[in-house]
Amino acid sequence: MLTLDGNVRLGPFTIFRDVAFDAGVRTLTSTFYALPDAPRLSADADGGPAFRFWWYRRSLDAASGGDAVRAGGLLVVTVDLGPTVEERAQLKHDLAAQFHIDDEQAIALLPMPFVSGTVALEFAGDTGGASTLVNQVGGNGPARLMGNEQAAFAIDLTADGAALLASAIDRQLAVLHVSYDLVFEYHLDGVRLRVWCDARRAQIAASAQASAGALDPATLRSGLVVSQAAGIDISADTPVPRDQQAALQKLGEQLLDAALAATVVAPDGRTARPYDASMSGTLNHTFTSSFAARQQTAVETSLLLAVDDAMRATRITTIDLANQPQPIDVTVLCPVDFVGGPIAAVHVFIAYDGSGPDGRPLDRQADVVFKAGTGSFSFHSLASADDRRYRWHADVQYRDGSKATLPEVLTDDPLLILAIDGLGVLDVDVSLGDVPLDLVGSVVVDLEYPPKGLTHQVILDGAHAAAAWQPVVGQVSPDALRWRATFVTTDGRRIVGDWQAAVSTRVIVDAPRDLGITTDVQLVSAGDFSGLAQIVVDVAWADGRNPAQFAFTKPGQTARWSPRGLPAGGAVNYRARRTVIGADGISRAFDWTDENSPLLVVSDESRFTVQIVSRLLDLGGAWSSAAVALEHVDGGSNLDERDTVVFRDRAADGAWSFRLGASNDHAYRYQLTLVPHGGGERRVFPWQDARDEVLVLRGPAA
Repeated sequence: MLTLDGNVRLGPFTIFRDVAFDAGVRTLTSTFYALPDAPRLSADADGGPAFRFWWYRRSLDAASGGDAVRAGGLLVVTVDLGPTVEERAQLKHDLAAQFHIDDEQAIALLPMPFVSGTVALEFAGDTGGASTLVNQVGGNGPARLMGNEQAAFAIDLTADGAALLASAIDRQLAVLHVSYDLVFEYHLDGVRLRVWCDARRAQIAASAQASAGALDPATLRSGLVVSQAAGIDISADTPVPRDQQAALQKLGEQLLDAALAATVVAPDGRTARPYDASMSGTLNHTFTSSFAARQQTAVETSLLLAVDDAMRATRITTIDLANQPQPIDVTVLCPVDFVGGPIAAVHVFIAYDGSGPDGRPLDRQADVVFKAGTGSFSFHSLASADDRRYRWHADVQYRDGSKATLPEVLTDDPLLILAIDGLGVLDVDVSLGDVPLDLVGSVVVDLEYPPKGLTHQVILDGAHAAAAWQPVVGQVSPDALRWRATFVTTDGRRIVGDWQAAVSTRVIVDAPRDLGITTDVQLVSAGDFSGLAQIVVDVAWADGRNPAQFAFTKPGQTARWSPRGLPAGGAVNYRARRTVIGADGISRAFDWTDENSPLLVVSDESRFTVQIVSRLLDLGGAWSSAAVALEHVDGGSNLDERDTVVFRDRAADGAWSFRLGASNDHAYRYQLTLVPHGGGERRVFPWQDARDEVLVLRGPAA
């Protein structure tokens, strides 16, 4: 598993280490991953730069009269992200010295585990389209990295663009710029990322947001964090670099957004689900070393196409065009993993059928078999000026002996990329999600694909947190995939889960909710602590065993309760009681509550919080601002609390909390004042009584 912890710089590379966990014990392996500072021009089989430039030039005679003849050029270039053979040997030598590894041959230097990304190439600042230099760039878009981390491009140049490129090669000027924006996977090694949310307050806030428009999980999460009803906590064994801290914070926000969308927001996206105690389990998670997180990285560089006199003829072909026919050049790439994937070979057939100006046929046919060790293929043919399309089809042979055919396609693309890894293949990725490796020794995952009667089993653990299954099934139906996980704990227990349908071919296995609570319950304080000395929390198993007490003096504090054993009957339930002690020394104990979540949110239950929604006010239109005065008076408890909340942005919700007396009466009243744009008389509305936790402000009726 790739870890961000302990990465080192060696020359132009950032080197990441691989980490394994055995029975909760962390071990660094001799596997490393190399990320370069910048991509580079690949090397061909002859050791020279991996590019070909065909320059089509119109002759002076043809330019002065007669039929117009196409002129311009075609550049095919291959870019590499991996180290060269020499760099790889040097990196292994340096890594052995850096980490005191006696045998350099024991070091495995693997490509980065990229899972997605984009790649783009610019020629003299142009990417194609309405340009005087470039007609089209083939290869831009989703990154199709071959096994050796290469990407290929074909640039269809105008006459001016071809002339500029020829001059740049002669003068050794860099006119190509290539950039990658990639995402790779790593594991939370030595880091605990905890996302938590008060489910009850989340449902209330969602209801308030829904009353004024569609629900947005990111906006909902932001408001909950501000009101200290949700949070993202990051703890680590060693200091976390600032950039990684920011990436983890963003990851936590994404995870919390996804949890809110799945739990609190109804399927219609416009209403909130009714509150249910089970919401707490989905909204509170602690992600540890088993969790496969993702991080974005960008690398870019300017490429110099340099050749000496001896190699020039093999890289640059100049063709003077007097009239028809004209040549076409097609580069065919097949970025398929022929070593580890299910495809053994791809047989490609390509042909051009046309006729010259004298009516004579221009026929050219070729074929190539792509397999391990075959990188690319070039197809050359003479072609008619008004029809430069060629046709191709391919036969795919799988390792299990089955075959598939790619039907014939007619195209004029100078770069043909056969990205067919998934053709007829059920490509299943299985990985550990939220699984505490200090409690779980291994996870046995059974997979089934009923349409073909196929079954498979993978075993995941701290050394192998992910696995793949790639059966050849022909017509792929991802929704037919089923899986079941069996958790083998470090103390020898086997917890067998239920069979469940996969929502995609990426299966992420989370531990059962009741697994972590057997040894670990997180307590976090949240909300308004003004006027409080502390909140004392008593916890114990439902049968009264393993009692413990914790005290909190401000929001954001955390504590951990690690009870021993399970309650009688194996039920993972406990009880909690909050005692609120005011700054005046007055203590108020609330009733015991039944809990089953691995996270317990501690807040001042003697306070009542009102969520205030201003979206229905025409702020920014008729009104420049709005002020709402709020009052709660409880003479019997000697309480008189007042506040004013001001809004200038209709998208910004607010909150007001007030202390409750012994009667728990949360009646209050409010008065809305609207301030018009450009001056004028303020609009003051009458006082209104309310008891709701959500207050939706409404302007004057239209």
